Amino acid sequence: MLKNVINKGADLYTKEGDRAGCYRLYEGSLMTLWPLLAHHPDLQKAIDASFAKAEQEKLVGNRAFALREALDKMRTELKPAQAQKTAPAAGNTSTPPTALAATWRRTECHAGHR
Repeated sequence: MLKNVINKGADLYTKEGDRAGCYRLYEGSLMTLWPLLAHHPDLQKAIDASFAKAEQEKLVGNRAFALREALDKMRTELKPAQAQKTAPAAGNTSTPPTALAATWRRTECHAGHR
């Protein structure tokens, strides 16, 4: 499920230029997932932190990027082997979305798994 949310958000952001749609998709997904992660309080805290960070951003694209960080963290911690194929490289989380547009695109390894 996380892969589908991330990929759809990436398509909205890069292919369609719909940064607000990407943000709202990520926002709704994280709001839905939060209560289901009661057994992962660290991930709930990551979601809360991503919402707080997103609120500080003026540009909706940067808000989407802030929420994407929580989705990537969840994917890494819940499915470590698969997540490393799509998560941005470590240390790049503070780079603006425009510089990371390539990381938002679906990788070739996911093209056949949709």
